[in-house]
Amino acid sequence: LTLWITRKEQLDSPHWKALSDKDNLQYRIISIADLTTSFDSISLSSELLPLLILYQHGGVWFNMDILFIRDLAPLLDQEWMSQGDCHETKSKRFTGPLMHFSRRSAYLCEMIKQASRVAAAGPSLYSHVYDQCIMNGVKPWTVLPWCYMDPSGCSTGVSRLYSLSELDKSKLLKAFVYHLRPFWKGYFYDPVYDYLTSRQTVY
Repeated sequence: LTLWITRKEQLDSPHWKALSDKDNLQYRIISIADLTTSFDSISLSSELLPLLILYQHGGVWFNMDILFIRDLAPLLDQEWMSQGDCHETKSKRFTGPLMHFSRRSAYLCEMIKQASRVAAAGPSLYSHVYDQCIMNGVKPWTVLPWCYMDPSGCSTGVSRLYSLSELDKSKLLKAFVYHLRPFWKGYFYDPVYDYLTSRQTVY
């Protein structure tokens, strides 16, 4: 697990110090020069950063507001982006919390090159390149269904109650990741969070 930081001083954080003895956790300092070495005229942004890091190193990029439930290994034979929820539409695709791409991925290369031509990076850029792949007869990356990553996102998912039923727990444990949503706190955020963290294995 690699934690990307903007400056070394962030290692003084008490949160980092509490984790610094973990053998499976490391940090890397973001270097604009290193990340953009293969591209000309790239302006680094928070939305472009995941693409540049994955292009140089490959792997899974995830946001900090998720809890891992299961090993992602069965999903790593393909390149993919996760859906945000079951209401996702063509104009608002690829809003999920995870993406997986191989090092030097042709998809990432195209997205990074197109970044300067699309009004905004992030989902708008991803959708633009995805549609271009289809129009040119190129198989696009896989779209990972919302239920793999966010089982609380829809009415057919985990119930938005103060407590979890056994059915809710069963649904949760079949997902790979749970996407925390703080603005739902008081409805079902707390019981889901408490249940998953109570099962957490500390490595």
